[in-house]
Amino acid sequence: MIAAVVSVLTAILTLIATFILTPIGQYLLTRRQLPYQLKTEYEYEQRKQLSDTINRYRGLILNYADILKTRVFNLYENEAKGWLKVKVKKSWFKTDEKNYQAAGYYYRTTVYRFLAVTSSIQQFENEALYIDHKIAEKENYFDFVYGLKLLQKAATDVSLFDATGYDSSVSKDHIFSDRLRIIADSYWRQEGFLTREEFRSLMGKDHELDPVLEFFDDLRSSEDRLRWDRLVVFHLFLIAFVNTFRYGFQQTKEDELIHVVKKIRHNEVRKNLVRWLQEYKLLGQSVYGQELQSISDMVSKEMR
Repeated sequence: MIAAVVSVLTAILTLIATFILTPIGQYLLTRRQLPYQLKTEYEYEQRKQLSDTINRYRGLILNYADILKTRVFNLYENEAKGWLKVKVKKSWFKTDEKNYQAAGYYYRTTVYRFLAVTSSIQQFENEALYIDHKIAEKENYFDFVYGLKLLQKAATDVSLFDATGYDSSVSKDHIFSDRLRIIADSYWRQEGFLTREEFRSLMGKDHELDPVLEFFDDLRSSEDRLRWDRLVVFHLFLIAFVNTFRYGFQQTKEDELIHVVKKIRHNEVRKNLVRWLQEYKLLGQSVYGQELQSISDMVSKEMR
């Protein structure tokens, strides 16, 4: 019986081997392997493209983000001095070139640093638009990609003001994402965002800038508006991003983070921020997720 079984198995294997070696057999085998081969090649190309894009933008965005993060910390200490106030008043969308060019150094450079961050994020998005974001999750690029998305959300998303009665149809305490996209496309140079002098020369001339200029004009915590809270939320996401991808000297300590969280004035904004973080399902899942978890926990403690 054993000999017979061996003989049958040998015959079957011989038949299979013979079939595989035939043109039809090779064709069917190749056809069966083709989807796997194509999938492997696709994932490799997507992985390489995403890696190359992140490597080109990571240092630039991190530098812009850290500089703006430091400026906002400075603003907390000096907002009462009125350094963000443009002295000569004007109507919205009717800015005056001389007025904005004469605006103080602190105001100009704060707006400049904000736009450098948002424009570099938009340029990264433009290049990464056709990259499969599932690859980001597989290759641990998820934190970087979604860290930038949260920064965009903090600058533009009106749901941060849910339950406050805010009129989302007017770009008053938020900035329309399309507006930031236009600015990014217009003001980006091959090596990065335009220079401070180039930016200064455009203030009051290019009316695409008006909503951003108005957003920062005389921004302060004591006003009866919501834009201060938006800036604080943006700052929290800057801190989380920089802490995740930082160099050693760029870390923000926990006690400093608590100080920032306490700057949020409206309880509705606190609730919406916590909801945002929960919806993104990032909390505690990675280094970046741990940063967000800390923010969520601190904000929750401040909620009334």
